[in-house]
Amino acid sequence: MRRISPSGALFGVMLSLAGCSSASKKAPELDGASLPEVKFQALSPRVVQLSVQNRRTVNREAGNAAEVEEAVRRALTSALERGGIKVKETASNKFNVVISDYPSRTTQGECVKVNTELRAKWGNSLVTEGFGCHTLKHLIGFSLGGDLSEAYRQALSMTLEYLENNQMKLIGR
Repeated sequence: MRRISPSGALFGVMLSLAGCSSASKKAPELDGASLPEVKFQALSPRVVQLSVQNRRTVNREAGNAAEVEEAVRRALTSALERGGIKVKETASNKFNVVISDYPSRTTQGECVKVNTELRAKWGNSLVTEGFGCHTLKHLIGFSLGGDLSEAYRQALSMTLEYLENNQMKLIGR
């Protein structure tokens, strides 16, 4: 019978957890139906130009910037269209999304931050940010894995809900 020392067991657990984190190298799997429906009724015309930029640097999926941008663009387009807003390549209303690392002393690259700006054709804009973390940590600091897609969904949902709830500020109310 082979015995495993406590340090050997800990090493095995750490190897297992390291294997889990490699899943974050891919783009998030997002479904527009899981994002809040937004109507942006203060916006006229009900058409936006959607711009998505991935500026993450510390994270594991940074090498897949185009894939991340496309996944976010697809989900947002679906959520906007569900609310009756058309997304076109050129439009007078702009919806800008910038994805970056959420700065923290304890979580480098483990959280995603989404900044959004909804700019109406007449120049008024709403700006907000949301974040979500995709790595869970044990109390003593080692990773327990996480869900990259859920982190993005959380961050995007926070920003969409804020924009929807404060859209009247676009027309000065």
